[in-house]
Amino acid sequence: MLFEVLGPVRLARGGGAAVAVPGELRRRLLAMLLARANEPVSADALVRALWPDGAAADRRARLQLQVHRLRGLLDDPGRLEFGPDGYWLRVLPGELDADRFGALLDEAERSDDPRRGAALIRESLALWRGEPYQGVDVADLHGEVQRLVERRLAAFEELYAAEIRCDRHAAIVGELADLAGRHPLRERLHALLMTALYRGGRQADALAVYRDARKLLVSELGIEPGPQLRSLEATILAGRPLEPDPGPARADPAPVSAHRQLPADIRDFCGRREQLRILREELSPPGSPTAVVIRSIEGMGGVGKTRLALHAAHRLVATGRYADVQLYVDLHGHADRLPAYPAAVLASFLRLLGVPGDQIPDGLDERAALYRDRLFGRKALVLLDNAASEDQVLPLLPASPESLVLITSRRALAVDGSRALVLDAFTRGEAEELLVRMVGEDRVLAEPVAVERVVELCGRLPLAIALVARRMQSRPRWSFAELAGRLAEPGNRLAEIAAGTRRLRPVFELSYRALAADEQRVFRLLGLHPGEDFTAHSVAALADVTPTAARRMLDGLADEHLVIATGGDRYRLHDLIADYARSVVEQEDSAHQRREATGRLLDYYLHTAVAAIQTIQPRKVRFSLTGSEPVHSPLLETREQAETWLRAERACLIAAVACAADGGRSTHAWQLANAMWSFFLLDTYYEDWAETHRIGLAAATAAGDHEGQAVMLTWLGGAYTLQGDYDDARDLLEKSLALQEGHDDDLHIIAHFWLGLLHHRVGRYPEAVHHTQRSMRIADALFPHREVRADLSAQYVIDANRDFERAVAGYTQARQTGDLAEEGRFLADLCNACRQLNMLTDALDWGERAVAIAGECGSAALEAHARRILGVLYEELGRIREAQAERARALALEQRST
Repeated sequence: MLFEVLGPVRLARGGGAAVAVPGELRRRLLAMLLARANEPVSADALVRALWPDGAAADRRARLQLQVHRLRGLLDDPGRLEFGPDGYWLRVLPGELDADRFGALLDEAERSDDPRRGAALIRESLALWRGEPYQGVDVADLHGEVQRLVERRLAAFEELYAAEIRCDRHAAIVGELADLAGRHPLRERLHALLMTALYRGGRQADALAVYRDARKLLVSELGIEPGPQLRSLEATILAGRPLEPDPGPARADPAPVSAHRQLPADIRDFCGRREQLRILREELSPPGSPTAVVIRSIEGMGGVGKTRLALHAAHRLVATGRYADVQLYVDLHGHADRLPAYPAAVLASFLRLLGVPGDQIPDGLDERAALYRDRLFGRKALVLLDNAASEDQVLPLLPASPESLVLITSRRALAVDGSRALVLDAFTRGEAEELLVRMVGEDRVLAEPVAVERVVELCGRLPLAIALVARRMQSRPRWSFAELAGRLAEPGNRLAEIAAGTRRLRPVFELSYRALAADEQRVFRLLGLHPGEDFTAHSVAALADVTPTAARRMLDGLADEHLVIATGGDRYRLHDLIADYARSVVEQEDSAHQRREATGRLLDYYLHTAVAAIQTIQPRKVRFSLTGSEPVHSPLLETREQAETWLRAERACLIAAVACAADGGRSTHAWQLANAMWSFFLLDTYYEDWAETHRIGLAAATAAGDHEGQAVMLTWLGGAYTLQGDYDDARDLLEKSLALQEGHDDDLHIIAHFWLGLLHHRVGRYPEAVHHTQRSMRIADALFPHREVRADLSAQYVIDANRDFERAVAGYTQARQTGDLAEEGRFLADLCNACRQLNMLTDALDWGERAVAIAGECGSAALEAHARRILGVLYEELGRIREAQAERARALALEQRST
């Protein structure tokens, strides 16, 4: 049986060819067992490796199932045993490629013959097929992976040292130069390359290697080359002969201490006053006086974490705090290279603190202990920039309570004892302050509107503002209006936010590429989501996953600061990241995949909106809904739940109508618009009602969908009626009736209903009666809300007209007979009838005349009646004090008359 982990995990039995292990869970299980071959691995550790998110139920039983399946792949199922300490896999000598790799290296080390040693090392390196445990991302394996990677690099170093001792320096220069280029911080590789070049008569090239290595070490780590490289340079400059192998680093006679490592502060730093205050005030928090102070600054790429940390550090040092030591390192947590290995960083720090190279321990734990010892009792500031993970940071923490650690990261880090400061985009004032500082006050103040537009198009992201400011600096004739126009061009914003060779897009690219494959897919699909925010349920529909899985991935994206958690199970994207997500989904997902995802989301919004409306106001849906019901829906069992969902999703529902129309899904567009009219009526969102129905009408018309056109015409006419746009409303409703000619269904009746209300409101009462009589049988079903129904009832219109006609007739007769009391009584009735018919100006005239005539008659009862009616009218007109006064007079008159 053979097992291979120096590349993708594979196995072979019976002398056959090695094959990949089927199933991700079985690969994880086998990898964990092989990493500790012939040793027990606890069931808890295996469960954690197989289901790191803790999502799997009955995990112990499922682990047993995976163990059973893995046993079926072995030549002897008895190899995989279970005992009191867990599971262990019996692996015989020579069966595991990692063991063979180590054994060959050990044999090479024991050999006195450099040729045989080189041959053995090459044989060991030939076992490698890629990265160790490639394709198996398990946190518990990271240490073993790093150990193997480190030993492989050390093997290469020993190989080339042996080749040089065999005088084969010319043959290895190319290989050695390539390896040194891929691992530029390994000083021994540079030393070997310098030796090979110099022994081959290439003195100038050897010195060039030293210069390049020194430049890189100073820029990346802020340190000078170690004694090995410096000694080699001196020997080459002197033209002295070199030993075949430069060997390990030797200590300098006098170690150099260089621990003022903070990079320069940024001259144009501005804003962030509140964040600087928080950092300053939290340096002496309540709690343990023996604990080191740790502050992490988190946020999305380009938000200015490093700038803030550096500026805060320099301000603290300038005040005399942390004056003993200042250490800085870029940990490359989000970079186009591997994250910095803590052991290498500690070696650099220890050299800076004056520890000779030959006294730096080999092991990570030993280096960390020596590092803590060297900093204990010293006022040290350690800035760990661009951290990748907690494991990377923990060994780099000093233990002295006099020290401060500042950590920046795009990830949310869970470091014990640390307090996080989450950095958001600039305020508008901070963004404009940066533009003033970089571009000049005159240019900024000359175009305040365009400057505000540029700031918003940059999403107030500090890096974006800085990049466009650099462009404006180099283009003194450009106006901010011109820049805003460029930024506003569809699909052009990310490309325009650039200066020189610096671009914004690669900043987001690094965060995206660091995600797991399933998180990358969800992030891309968020670029298709309409509206400004989203929930786990809507993303579940978009990505065709469960809401639980969607929530887990959204929380993961929030931890990476690619998504913003806004509370209430809602999330959103920063504007520029949304642009980036849209561009990535168009590049990496086919048109068919994008359309399928959008279709699932529109189905979710349509069917869920209809379900919510039915919970609030059950009624028959007059047409079959397009699309499919979502697999997972939010709980909408009560009116409160339904109204809460509709109000929270209102903006997304409106955006979904436009999304459906733009995507050629006309039926989704008009059905979704129609589903929401009663919600818009309930909360008086008349503008939203009109906007969605205009979009739905355009989509249905373009598709030649007569049913959709009739529905949209009718309900858009209703929206215009409630908004007071009576001419357009009448035109739409009459078009709807013409389109439905010959039909007498509900929609036909609803059109008459809206026309009845329209004519009532403009005072055309015979027409109002005609249309409302046609629609009376549906009024209560459509409008169960009392406050709405009172305004729209057909019977109300009929009764008010009848009262008006009767009052006019009585008033006319009283005038002819000269009966002043009857004239006053009918004037009061005219006032009341006109008030009900919304003829408020006429009603006020009749009411005031009724009060005056009643006073002339001397009838307290008649005057009280007239004043009470006038009081009701005053109240409807908003004249509250006058209404109260009329009611008080009416009450006094009634008491006097009795």
